[in-house]
Amino acid sequence: MNVEMDFRYVTMAGFGDFRRRTGELSPAAAGGRPTPPHPQSVWAKSIRAMPAYMRPRALALRPGGATTTRLAGRTQIAVIVGDTVFVHGGLRPSHLGAGGGKGVPVGEAALAAMNRGCREWLLGDAPKPAVLRGGSSPVWSRHYSRVGLKSDSPECGSLGESLQLLHVKRMVVGHTPQMGGISGACDGRVWRIDTGMAKAYGGMTEALEIERSGKVRILNAMAGVVPSSFRMNP
Repeated sequence: MNVEMDFRYVTMAGFGDFRRRTGELSPAAAGGRPTPPHPQSVWAKSIRAMPAYMRPRALALRPGGATTTRLAGRTQIAVIVGDTVFVHGGLRPSHLGAGGGKGVPVGEAALAAMNRGCREWLLGDAPKPAVLRGGSSPVWSRHYSRVGLKSDSPECGSLGESLQLLHVKRMVVGHTPQMGGISGACDGRVWRIDTGMAKAYGGMTEALEIERSGKVRILNAMAGVVPSSFRMNP
């Protein structure tokens, strides 16, 4: 959102952090790319139109900005660790090349292309990838986070296909607050771990533990270990 200059959730303190870090405004700072060079640049025009207090953050976090450039080296839309794939919103088969036709990357190759495209965008070297646009993208999707999601639902069918394409057993997603705590669905093939811990939500403090054996447990700051079966959708 910041890279696209969508600052709806930024506090005044968040803007102030960048006003104090004047080095972010230098084109060469920390490997940052030069600011848009001519008046017709979309980014230059947008930044000039902003209130003065917003501009330092916008400059630092635009594509190719000093902060964005530092973050881009380790940014991944989704990552596979062992037999689990982690993604902010959710991965659907269409994100992974299913039905894309001849020559379209599939599965892990599609995931690698997605991550690469995102990094190139953040560096200012390419437009925003099409796969990241819209409410159904891997960063905005709530496809697997619906309360009461049934194991025989179309969503769980879609999840199973995505997992098969990536050769993994489960998906861990965030983005959609689960105010009752971390929850599982689709027979444990998806875990929704956004508990709304931010001050604005006041949700419970929890973490998901996945052991090498594949056993999944929920760790609650107050109650200790919560068996995963207690939080499984039917």
